[in-house]
Amino acid sequence: GITVLRAGFGSTSSYANGPPLVFNYWCVPPVISNISSPITPGGQLTIDVSNVVGGSWIGVWLNGLAAQNVSLNAPGNQITCTVPSGVCVGSVPLFVTTECGSASMMIDVSGPPPVIDSISPSHGLIGGGVLVTVTGQNLQGCWTAAWLNGIPVIGLGGNSTTLTFWTPSNPPGAPLTALFFLATPAGTASRL
Repeated sequence: GITVLRAGFGSTSSYANGPPLVFNYWCVPPVISNISSPITPGGQLTIDVSNVVGGSWIGVWLNGLAAQNVSLNAPGNQITCTVPSGVCVGSVPLFVTTECGSASMMIDVSGPPPVIDSISPSHGLIGGGVLVTVTGQNLQGCWTAAWLNGIPVIGLGGNSTTLTFWTPSNPPGAPLTALFFLATPAGTASRL
């Protein structure tokens, strides 16, 4: 709390004019009521809030990445910011933080679907174990899964333009031509 001395007080130890007045200021955490959509990496985001005071420290994070150009409007009920360009496409946590606490919610970041440009090598072994490289665009989101003829690939990793994985073994009687199927939160892509 804050102690306010009455007129005539030199210190809080003398109470000639009555006891000091004590005021308690409570800090209330922010509340998120709505967000703009669609939300895209590098795009603008508008967040409707309450319990945010102008001039206070405000931070916005999406999936652990700090938003840029964070500002609060004059009435104190709307935050605008730029979504980090590196945020993954898919469902991510949004945090709004002030000196009084944080508010959070899950939001969906949208982006273009994956596009496969090439797969190398174009052939492999029936027993699997071949390292494959896939190139394209938007190949990775908050999660990425891939299959060859419906069998999950092994050790899938990479980034938005290049993925690598090890081929699984081809079961007896399965087709020798494999369909590669890729799924991300933004959509799917496939290639023979």
